[in-house]
Amino acid sequence: ETGTWGEFAKFFPTDIGMPKEAKTQYVPKPQPEIPPAKTWLGWFVLKVVRYFAILVLVWTWLRHTESLSRGASIVAAFCFSLIETTWTTFVLTDESGKSKLTLFPKTLGHSTFTQWWANVLYCPILLFGYRRYCDSVFEIYNMTDPTQQFNYRVMLFALNVWLLEIIEGFAIILLIGKNVAWYYPGRDAFFLGTIKLGYLVPWMILGVVIEYAWESVLVPAGNAIGDYWLPIFAAMWLVTQIGSTDLSWVRTKRK
Repeated sequence: ETGTWGEFAKFFPTDIGMPKEAKTQYVPKPQPEIPPAKTWLGWFVLKVVRYFAILVLVWTWLRHTESLSRGASIVAAFCFSLIETTWTTFVLTDESGKSKLTLFPKTLGHSTFTQWWANVLYCPILLFGYRRYCDSVFEIYNMTDPTQQFNYRVMLFALNVWLLEIIEGFAIILLIGKNVAWYYPGRDAFFLGTIKLGYLVPWMILGVVIEYAWESVLVPAGNAIGDYWLPIFAAMWLVTQIGSTDLSWVRTKRK
């Protein structure tokens, strides 16, 4: 039985419910990566396809968004870069996926240009698409209590973020070859390390922050800068090119 449990254990995100003798030590998995092209022609074709795909994504973003959602997405992307840098400064995660809080960090945390660009392009769905979907469900079930609506949006926000991470993560892998923005190790990490179930509570807390910041920060700021998306994109593109090579944006991490 122990042998059977040991084989079955690898499909579990945790060791909960297993006999003690069957618990297995987590072995870190290498980050998934698409092998680079081996010929000059293959490299050139892949390069053209990647940049064309990015242009299509930007065109789709412009085609299906308005000034408010563009501005709010830019603000949200900058805010998340700050949140991610703060999180990775004070929360240290080892190769096994275990995290611990440190009040006296030795290094500055990090974020990536990849993360910023991906968030800008996807945040209209994360913020406005999610809110419209929830509103449609509330209407179907005649749920008119604002407090109840608030609670449901917060409770389901982690699913919203996990969907973002899966879509963004796989898109980055396909465009660049590997996810250079983030990678979650551990038994509770799924979909090639793009989501981590252990972050359920932090994502719900982020949902609370967005709820309170919606009318006071996101909407006013979105309206204020939404029409200036082009110079903001141009400035960020220049900064990205200065701080990176090819499409693999480097981490802004202090050693």
